[in-house]
Amino acid sequence: MSSLAPEPAAPSLLDPYIVLASGARRQGRFADAAGWLDLCEGELGENGSPVARLAFHSERGLLELARGRDREALASFRAAERLAALLVPGGEAATRIKARILETLAFAGATDLVETILTQMDKRQRDAGEVRVAAAILRILGEDPASAAEEIEPVVRGADLDGPRSRLPAAFGVEAIARDILGDREAAHQALERALDLGEPAGSVLWLRLQHAPGLLERHVRSGTSHPLLVGYVLSLLGEIV
Repeated sequence: MSSLAPEPAAPSLLDPYIVLASGARRQGRFADAAGWLDLCEGELGENGSPVARLAFHSERGLLELARGRDREALASFRAAERLAALLVPGGEAATRIKARILETLAFAGATDLVETILTQMDKRQRDAGEVRVAAAILRILGEDPASAAEEIEPVVRGADLDGPRSRLPAAFGVEAIARDILGDREAAHQALERALDLGEPAGSVLWLRLQHAPGLLERHVRSGTSHPLLVGYVLSLLGEIV
């Protein structure tokens, strides 16, 4: 558990602890993030509001996915999905969680299931920016970078994600990998620099889990970047992303 963690939380402090966990995860401090979430977990059953439980399970899922623990991530996202269905059925939160589930399933190797879910989505959900990111990750895992680039193009060419802008680094990171595999090194360089410009790439760990990411980052430093220290830090984290 993190050495920064205070005494066990009072119920009123649950939401701030989730925020602290999210901040630690975005900085790549996974052990600290786990410590904050562990402090929340014991109180949630009796004292946590449905909104707090939704935030908790979503953040736990992101952390477990960052650490390569796909089974645990999927369980957390499924719990968040059930809460979102009760609180805001069919809303943007439900779409974002569905995208996280798709990404988790893709990394876990359940590609056929992801394909089925994508085909069953209505057009509004399917065209959502975060779902497109998930679909692009699936295409790269399936060794189809051209389709990945096509999936991500509306997101990175002006169509903002329907979730927080903190997800945009992942979108540009996925585009960079797709363009790099296709041999368009200049487009890949520009997309990766844009991902770094947006900040917090450590928090957008999904694209970093793609096997092409480390080599792309190393070449990016050699070819010139405005963020050499940030790239070095992200590379140092890859050993923790199993």
